[in-house]
Amino acid sequence: MTASFSAKSSSHGSRNVEVVSISVLKGLPSSLTAAILVHEAIHAWFALNPVRSKGDGVSIRKIPPQIEEGCCQLVSHLYLRHLISKHSESTTIKQGADKELNECFRWQIETDTSEVYGDGFRKAAMAYERVCESGGGLLTMLEYVCTHLDLPRGE
Repeated sequence: MTASFSAKSSSHGSRNVEVVSISVLKGLPSSLTAAILVHEAIHAWFALNPVRSKGDGVSIRKIPPQIEEGCCQLVSHLYLRHLISKHSESTTIKQGADKELNECFRWQIETDTSEVYGDGFRKAAMAYERVCESGGGLLTMLEYVCTHLDLPRGE
C-alpha cells in the first residue's frame, strides 16, 4: 500500500495552505484505494483547518504524528466498517468476497504493531468511543484534535 500526501504553505507571511496532491499506487482493489484516499483526505482536512494557526495567521501548530495518523486510520477503519455492514446485507459471491477483503483491510488497521499507526489508531478509536458516548461524533473529535493537538480525554 503506497500513498502520499503533499501540502505547502505560503512563505509570504500568510497562512495559505494548499493541498498539492494525493497519490495512490495503481492497481489496488477499489475498496482499499477508497480507504487509503479517506485516510489521506483526513490529512488534507487537518492541513487546511484554520483552527491550527497560532493566532498570528502564519504559524501552523503541528499535530503529533501518532495522533494525526491515528485519526486518519480511524476514519479509514470506519469507512471499511461501513462497507462491511453494507456487504452483510448481500448474498452474491462477489460481494461476499469484497466483504472478506474489507474485513482483512480492517483487521490490518486493528492489529498494526507500529507505534504511530497502530497505537495511534487504538488511542483514536478509544477517544472516538468516548466522544460518541457523550453525544458527539467524528467531526467533534477531529475539531478537538485541531484545537488541542491531542485526543479528547475521558472525564
